[in-house]
Amino acid sequence: MTIKNWWENCLLREELDGKTPSQEEFVADIWKVRLGDALPVYQQQDIFFDRTYASPDLKKLVRFVLRRLSNLTGGKTIIRTQIAYGGGKSHAMLTVFHLCTLKPELFQNSTVKTFLEFSKIERPRKTKIAILPFDKFDVHEGLEVYGPNNEKKKVMTPWGALAFQLGGKNLFQRIIKHEKSGISPAQPIMEEILSYPHKNNESTLIIIDEASIYGRSLYMVGKFGPFKDFFQYLTQAASALENTVIVATLLHTGMERADAVGKRVLTELTQIFDRMGPETIEPIKHADVAEILRRRLFRKIPSEDERKQIVNRVIASWELIPNLSKIDREKYLEDRVYKSYPFHPDFIDVLYGRWIELPKFQRTRGALQLLSIILNDGRNRDQNVLIGPSCLLGPEDKEYSQGLSTLVDWTDDGATWSGILQHELELAKRLESQKLNIKNKEIEQLVVSTFLYSQPEGRKGQLNDILRLLIHPDLQEISSLRISIDEWKSKSWYFDDTLGEQELALIKKKNVVSIHDSIINSMTEEQLKEVVSLMEEYIGKNDWVPTHKKQFVKVHCLTRGPESIDDTPGIHLGILEPKPIQIINQKHVPDEISKLFNTTTLSGKARTFKNGLLVVVPDITHLPKLKEKCSSVVAWEILKKSADYKKLAKEQQSKITNMIKQEKKQILGMVRITYSTVFLFMPNEMIENRLLKHRMNLTHYEQIVEILRQEDRILEDLRSDKLLPNGGLMLWDKDAISLPIQFLINVFYRFPRLPFPESLNLIYQSILSLIEQGKIVLKITRPDNSVITYWKEKIESKLLNKETAELIQIKGAELNSINDDIILPNTTNTIWTPPIKDINFSHLLSKFDGILIPKLQSTKILEEKLVEMVKNKKLCLIIEDEAYCGDFSIKNQKIENSIITLPPPSVKINEVIQDAYDNNIWENNTAKVLDLVKFISERRKSPIPLSYLIEPLTNAMKSNKIELEPKTTPWPPKSNVDISSYRFNLVMKMKTEIIIDTQPKGESTTSEEVKSHKGEKIEPKDISEEEEKEIEETIPSPKLIVDLTPSIAELEDLNKLIEEIKNEGDFTWNLGIKLSLVKEDIDEKLLDKLNQILELYWPEHKFKRD
Repeated sequence: MTIKNWWENCLLREELDGKTPSQEEFVADIWKVRLGDALPVYQQQDIFFDRTYASPDLKKLVRFVLRRLSNLTGGKTIIRTQIAYGGGKSHAMLTVFHLCTLKPELFQNSTVKTFLEFSKIERPRKTKIAILPFDKFDVHEGLEVYGPNNEKKKVMTPWGALAFQLGGKNLFQRIIKHEKSGISPAQPIMEEILSYPHKNNESTLIIIDEASIYGRSLYMVGKFGPFKDFFQYLTQAASALENTVIVATLLHTGMERADAVGKRVLTELTQIFDRMGPETIEPIKHADVAEILRRRLFRKIPSEDERKQIVNRVIASWELIPNLSKIDREKYLEDRVYKSYPFHPDFIDVLYGRWIELPKFQRTRGALQLLSIILNDGRNRDQNVLIGPSCLLGPEDKEYSQGLSTLVDWTDDGATWSGILQHELELAKRLESQKLNIKNKEIEQLVVSTFLYSQPEGRKGQLNDILRLLIHPDLQEISSLRISIDEWKSKSWYFDDTLGEQELALIKKKNVVSIHDSIINSMTEEQLKEVVSLMEEYIGKNDWVPTHKKQFVKVHCLTRGPESIDDTPGIHLGILEPKPIQIINQKHVPDEISKLFNTTTLSGKARTFKNGLLVVVPDITHLPKLKEKCSSVVAWEILKKSADYKKLAKEQQSKITNMIKQEKKQILGMVRITYSTVFLFMPNEMIENRLLKHRMNLTHYEQIVEILRQEDRILEDLRSDKLLPNGGLMLWDKDAISLPIQFLINVFYRFPRLPFPESLNLIYQSILSLIEQGKIVLKITRPDNSVITYWKEKIESKLLNKETAELIQIKGAELNSINDDIILPNTTNTIWTPPIKDINFSHLLSKFDGILIPKLQSTKILEEKLVEMVKNKKLCLIIEDEAYCGDFSIKNQKIENSIITLPPPSVKINEVIQDAYDNNIWENNTAKVLDLVKFISERRKSPIPLSYLIEPLTNAMKSNKIELEPKTTPWPPKSNVDISSYRFNLVMKMKTEIIIDTQPKGESTTSEEVKSHKGEKIEPKDISEEEEKEIEETIPSPKLIVDLTPSIAELEDLNKLIEEIKNEGDFTWNLGIKLSLVKEDIDEKLLDKLNQILELYWPEHKFKRD
């Protein structure tokens, strides 16, 4: 819903509409009303009450007066009005005057009824009124007053004026001596004067206005004493009478700032009144101002429902303000915006809360005149829904409005403030012209609002208070406004730069920004060079390429000519020096750019590698802004080094430091924006330019890649087959067998018919893939002209950088080295196919046929590879029924007659000890190595290498099961020693095998469970049936169980096992044929420990939980 502007919803009073009223038109002069000479708005009671707001305190004043005049409870005799907030004392006295002289037809007026109902009286009592207007009373010529019958008389004293107004000539004659002598009547005579109307059943009302100004004049001529006496007698007399009221205003506007005499007069008069305990009333308070203004200035405003809708929209827009709490929102909704409509509450507050302190501010009359001017200025032009600082802005052909001019005149130094506002408003307009989101002159309003909050001099405003003045329902977001505020603060000459972040004020003294700007405008040649240096420094600091791409892209910063960019394969990103380049259209190529692409030197040497050349140039419109920002930073640094810096306030020094940091950060952003065009070499061999988008999350190179990707100019994915002769890229010459890798790379960066790879790594990975897959052979010639080849293996990419590296087709390649995986079966790259158990040498050699598998340079290459793999135990060779694996003696064998197979499983101790013993190999506890090898080979039905026995025999020796004969023979043997004739003796005693296991719950060990084997027999102890039953009842359920089947050779280790287990806890043992360990708290850690001990003796077994 669109909300209408304030002037579309509200209509001005006829007497104000389209006019510029004087202050006199807003002066409620009670004496002029008494004389019948006032404006209709004050003279005519119906108009007066239509424009009068019955504020709470004004109603109290009326009630005090009317009830005392009627001699009713709740009335007050002496009432003193104050004007501490916004004036209104004359209007208050005039209200009392009109109510006491009310015409009958006005009793039904709504405002009159409000006063009477609040006072709880039907009609005011008939009253004689005497007015003492001391601002009209002359010390030497007195005052002409009117008696009860409108007869005139000039009187010279206040008591004479009082007597003549209340009783005419008769009463005046009663005090004629006092009139002539200038001596005040005492209290008894004063009581006669005040009670004179009572004779006619009338009450008495005395209205005293601005007594202090007259008292000051009397003081200056030495006649203040009788005046003081007059007030003393008057107040005492009134207090002694019924139906008598005094309403007095002692203070004259501005008296609080008067000289010492005026202050003394006011103090003494106040003391006199205070002795009588007067009721003090402030007719207008803060909450009343808006309603008073609304009644006085407008004849029509929206209904309550319409106002609520408008106010709700306004409040909702304020939610954009940071840190505006729900409490603040409700407070503004209920107490301020609604009651102040159509005025902005903060606008009224600043006028009545701050400007009222200025000596030239005329309180109510001044504010009313100002607002009437503002309303006429803003009508038909202001776009806001509330009346605020926007109404102070002038039309397009003026700097500011008549209303703002009036405010400037009220300040302490109008001429200075006029110049300040002119400068700041011009700055605001410039900033607004650059901001698309600023459509309602918000920056100009900001200047005016800050000016309002800066008065009186030295005051300041809070940011949120000013934001409330600027934000309107049509504003969608606040970030642009906040940015604009900060920008104005950073450029303003008169913004108070000593304030905190949340404070704003204008000052009459120029700030550091103005000094800074002066430095910019008067820079020397040397300082201008500093600007250029700073600009180039930050162009160099910009991240043109993302970190992970810097190894692939070479950046040539500040390119000044063709010689600045290398002519080498790869991607070259040229960043032109910061000079303007005029670009007409996408195909337009300036001469400077053409030379960069076509030459490498100033002499004109042709450039070879154009395809990977990218040149970024500055935009001709943004370059001056970049230079301006660099000039600003240099100026701040000059100021910081100057002698004036030490004279500045700490806040200003801090601002200079912060501005240097802040603007240096901005320079980087401006560099990104300034360099916004890239030139490319196209497939048609023409140079063209493309515009870069300002995407701050991407580097220039990343943005360029996006453009190249859209135009298929960059190679981001390369299937390795594409590099082969029939791959479609036409990289190989017809009938060519080889292709140098450097030539292959050069092609991509030389000819625009090909998209160039973003990185050489893409090409390298494709080449490495071809080599690993076995589709191509890599050949490298060493400096000594020897050659090394790579095929079907993973190699490092750095090998591809060798100058002599070239790719060889399979049909033309000869391998001088072989990768192990080629020979080994069951690998990805094996040539040992189809899968078979073994293969003879001649069959394997025949596979290197130069068709699918390259030829070998010689048979020796395969032989040497097999010998190497046998030594490393990767393969086993069987030659004349003898096996070789890990043997050095294989060198002396005829490899060409061999059968190639995988190494057999290793030989276990049990095979050379227990199994060989069981098969009578250990004859008389002695055996030769060769006999053991033959036994195991026959048993496995496959030859076992002699070297396979070294490890199990070594382990058996370590466990003291066997010993070498003779003992002095070196062991383990050296690799080239023949151990076939070595002889070993058994040193362990072979005993009966014992099976160790756990017992089921409640079962004991019996003799039947003991099984015999060769050797001795272990018999269990005989026990009676009673003992066996007792054991069954006492043995707890087992917790750990292990099944053991020890060999004869291992049986003697049982005692050692038991002893070590005992060391780990107090177990309940059940040992017979089975072994059970019982303990209530066996955790995983203990179980692991026990199994580690067990593994030392019987590795094949584990304890387990029952």
